[in-house]
Amino acid sequence: MATKEKQLEGIELKLSKQKSENFFHLAICNGLGYVCNGYGLDFKYKADEYKLAKKTLSEKVKAGKANDWSGDKITKISDICFEDVLMEMLRSNFKLTLKGNGETKSITLSDVHNRVQKTPMNHLIEYINETGGDAITADVIIQTVFFDEVIYG
Repeated sequence: MATKEKQLEGIELKLSKQKSENFFHLAICNGLGYVCNGYGLDFKYKADEYKLAKKTLSEKVKAGKANDWSGDKITKISDICFEDVLMEMLRSNFKLTLKGNGETKSITLSDVHNRVQKTPMNHLIEYINETGGDAITADVIIQTVFFDEVIYG
């Protein structure tokens, strides 16, 4: 009997930009620390860009125009989390970077839109069916977005 991975081989999935953003947000919530600590990588961003993105997101919350990863409205500024600001940074055309092991990889929002759907299908199905969301699935999504493939673990 073929494994689930073999059965899914060759199937391509096209995610909407919003769904790609939702999955990436969930992945960085569940796995960014796992990726950095597990592989000796440093997560980098510019502090001034973070500050600006947080201000922008706060203004969106006040105007009733900010959503979390699931699409629910963020109604209080105190509910903004680190990962919400990271996503706002990407929406503001800023980059996020992973550095280590002799490599530096930076991503934009376009990379999120184009690469989340390249995540191995068995992991995406966990997010689609809301049966996953553990650090390993998050790890695989993060690696796929930053490196265009799974290179660790």
